[in-house]
Amino acid sequence: MALMFLLFLLVNLTCALLVKMSDAQVKTVVLVRVAINDSLFVLCAVSLSVCLYKVAKMSLASIYLESK
Repeated sequence: MALMFLLFLLVNLTCALLVKMSDAQVKTVVLVRVAINDSLFVLCAVSLSVCLYKVAKMSLASIYLESK
């Protein structure tokens, strides 16, 4: 999870510097940044759902969740 956060931060800072410092095509840089950020968001959502599935399958967790 920390690796995803660092990758997110690195991508956004790099894209901001590319747009500000050079004559890079802004549209292309923004599209790449959005694609990477959306991919990271989907990856986080999938990992969260896998973790919730594993917690729900634990025998003690299911008893605890049913009692709540």
